[in-house]
Amino acid sequence: MLRSPGFQRQALPIYVASASEDLWADPTGEGLALEAAAPAWDVIGASGRSVLGWHVRDVGHGIHRDDWESFLDWASAHVGRA
Repeated sequence: MLRSPGFQRQALPIYVASASEDLWADPTGEGLALEAAAPAWDVIGASGRSVLGWHVRDVGHGIHRDDWESFLDWASAHVGRA
């Protein structure tokens, strides 16, 4: 595999919080995009499923307490692991 001189084998974690009633977003498309991105993380040696997080809540647009709680639970389990 060709790499630039500054290439690092480190995947940045990505977490997406979606809302099923958010008319400005596309929760289904967001989930599909994360699934499509997973193989890119696998190529650099990280498991895409472990560094990509997503949840969907049953309310409209905005950031809610549940979003933070879900994110913090996910981050505690996945970010900073060796």
